[in-house]
Amino acid sequence: SAQLKVIDQEKTHFFQNISHELRTPLTLMLNPLEDASGDYGQDERITVALRNSKRLLRLVNQLLDFQKLDAGKKELVLVPIDLRAFIEMCADYFESACAAKGVNFLVSCDGQLLESMTQPIWVNAELDALEKVTFNFLSNALKYTPHGGDIELGMFRVGDHVRLFVADTGPGISEEGQTKLFEVFSQVDETTTRAHEGTGLGLALVKSLVEEMGGQVGVESAPGEGSSFWADLPMGEAAKPLIDVLLVEGGEASLASVGAAIEASGRVGLVVTATSEEEALGFLEEQPVRCVVADHQIGGGDGLSLLE
Repeated sequence: SAQLKVIDQEKTHFFQNISHELRTPLTLMLNPLEDASGDYGQDERITVALRNSKRLLRLVNQLLDFQKLDAGKKELVLVPIDLRAFIEMCADYFESACAAKGVNFLVSCDGQLLESMTQPIWVNAELDALEKVTFNFLSNALKYTPHGGDIELGMFRVGDHVRLFVADTGPGISEEGQTKLFEVFSQVDETTTRAHEGTGLGLALVKSLVEEMGGQVGVESAPGEGSSFWADLPMGEAAKPLIDVLLVEGGEASLASVGAAIEASGRVGLVVTATSEEEALGFLEEQPVRCVVADHQIGGGDGLSLLE
């Protein structure tokens, strides 16, 4: 058992080291390739080299992310995120790619067009992780959906969670293929040409990220009927408002005068005051704070220690 743990750690270190080694030359290759593509945009050889270099860099980054997560080195920090606004942002990035391929793109919320929904829908998640999950689903859908097909990015509320999904009208996946989808290094391509062969790292990372956020992932599909990949995320409470200035002063009189001067400037929004280190730390833990202004003498400590 102890020997197996050592071997597993060595394997993890090997993957991390080799991934870092690969990423450096890949990054150095991309800049001259992009410059050459600008100068010789008609040269198909440069276009192919650039496209595949970017693809390889994405795979290396996914491998690094997965190894960090697997080794417990990447701790996700969950915050309230407005999922309605989030998928609207994703749609802005993605609809041009769909248009270029001739794919119809739809965005929905609780079964209605997103434009008709204005109320925020909060989930507890990490923005970077949520982006990786969503763009992985969207990229796979675009890869497999033929010209004239449909892709839908949407969400709907069920009980105490929200389901984020991406549905497509691609070739679909058999039941046997679905069992392998979220495994590391699995490849599911049931076409005869294997035109979309991949490593399987993307969906394995998606599964780990969603589970780290307290959710679950899955797929609903059948051959010839398209696919719908989904992630269930726990609902969250509304994000607390941003504090522009947290003012910490030990004396009530100086607190009032400095606070009034800041508000009178007309250049800041929400100003919140605290008279002790404990009270100030409470605000910092509970709400996003843009700026902290502290006197040296405050209750329960000193301003310098608080700022540190």
